[in-house]
Formats: sequence, structure tokens, C-alpha cells
Amino acid sequence: MTWDKEGGLLVVESEASRLSRVDLATGVVTTIANGLKLSAAPINLDNLVTPTFWFDGVAVGQSGDIYVSGGGKNVIYRISTN
Repeated sequence: MTWDKEGGLLVVESEASRLSRVDLATGVVTTIANGLKLSAAPINLDNLVTPTFWFDGVAVGQSGDIYVSGGGKNVIYRISTN
């Protein structure tokens, strides 16, 4: 999770394969990107692989562009805000 330039909360939803934005003033949730190839659902082999084995993340650059990483798929998405 991270803040965007307008003060909204950006959330990577790995199992839903999307990036969402939450407006904390209104509670409205907006989908920013769908169909992202992120980490797969965790495999539980008698607790050998934990749900945090792969990390997906989100960051906002100085330009306001959004970067989403899919740790399990080794990808980085750049979402332009312009």
C-alpha cells in the first residue's frame, strides 16, 4: 500500500489481480488497473510456503506515475497518471 499524489490509498490486491484506490474521505474504492499478473495464491505444503513468500508492492514516483511489482511473476508495471 502507498499514498498517491492526491492523498488516496493505493492497494495491490494480489489474488484479485488488480490495483485499487481508496478515497479515505468518502470510502469510495476505484479500480486503477485490472488483469495484472501478480503473485499466485500461496501453496500450503504443511506450512513450508507462507502467504508472504512472494511480495507484490506499489510505489508512486515523483512524476505521479504508479509502479506495481509482481514478485511471483517478476514483473513491474508502470501506470502513467498523465
